[in-house]
Amino acid sequence: YERFEKTILVRSEFYRVPIATALTVVESAQAMGDHTPERDALRKSWKEGGASLIAVPMVVCRSGQRAVVSAGFGRSEETGESPGAESHTLCEFEVDPVLGADYLTIDVGLRVALGSRHADGLQRELETQVVILDQQWALVGAWSVESETILVFFTASIQSVGGDVRVVGAAADPEPQSGRE
Repeated sequence: YERFEKTILVRSEFYRVPIATALTVVESAQAMGDHTPERDALRKSWKEGGASLIAVPMVVCRSGQRAVVSAGFGRSEETGESPGAESHTLCEFEVDPVLGADYLTIDVGLRVALGSRHADGLQRELETQVVILDQQWALVGAWSVESETILVFFTASIQSVGGDVRVVGAAADPEPQSGRE
């Protein structure tokens, strides 16, 4: 097989959880580099109503190429209506992934920012550099405000542009088999 150029899909998930849940997740994540079990547990909690999934930015880019995703979202907690300027949440996700020479590891420069236009005017930002394995989840940061915590997970997966292509003809099979035309 000949390999085409690789792209990298990078995705993050922002969960809002009670601080006690966050402490349990953080303590569990300290033991291993792969935080997929912690992410899966939070995803299950979200489906059962125990956590809020507040943002899921995702981008596909070439190895070594910086990419940015920015979004505004939210609803007024009082009325359920579309947000006004005072209730709008902003999310920015900036990545610079580099595929390792082993084609298994991905070195990711990552910056995430989560802010709101609420009266408190809080802006939360995280910038880090992490090496992970293809399709592995990592807990890269957390912010606590009063009794709630926002946990930030991310993953990166290697994708082939066009997929693998089988070489046909003499280059693919230098020794002809009998009975084949």
